[in-house]
Amino acid sequence: IAGNRYYCKMDWKQIIAEIQRHGQMTQAQIAAAVECGQATISDLAKGSTKQPNYALGAALLKKLEQVKTAPPPATPAQAATETVAGGG
Repeated sequence: IAGNRYYCKMDWKQIIAEIQRHGQMTQAQIAAAVECGQATISDLAKGSTKQPNYALGAALLKKLEQVKTAPPPATPAQAATETVAGGG
């Protein structure tokens, strides 16, 4: 985590927003991915919880890196086009 650019800032509202934007994920999906409750993600996103525990913080930062480096998910229209073009 120490090498992560968010380590000093720890702006969890921003981190959650970026995971949602880059990963096209809901709060519930983020919660499932990092193994916590959706209410915990909601509280961090609203700022009512300022700091997660270390394990959750590490999992959120790892998820952020994953979604930022992964190719964007296909939209339904793109998926349909790929299926037709691929013969499937």
